[in-house]
Amino acid sequence: MNQLIASAAATAHYPDEYDRRYRQLEARHSELEAQYQHIAERIDDLRRRAQAVEVRDFLATQPPLEYSD
Repeated sequence: MNQLIASAAATAHYPDEYDRRYRQLEARHSELEAQYQHIAERIDDLRRRAQAVEVRDFLATQPPLEYSD
């Protein structure tokens, strides 16, 4: 740990390079977050569709309702 701190303290950090790299990482994070959100929505949609198919199949196996007057 102390070695890392010492090497970081001895390394020159350029603010412009740091800012550029930060913006790149921030853009990548936003892109990945959007992809994650899209995939999560797709998974939820597929789960709902699977549940709907299960309900439809269950109802298809049930006898028709009888109405009485």
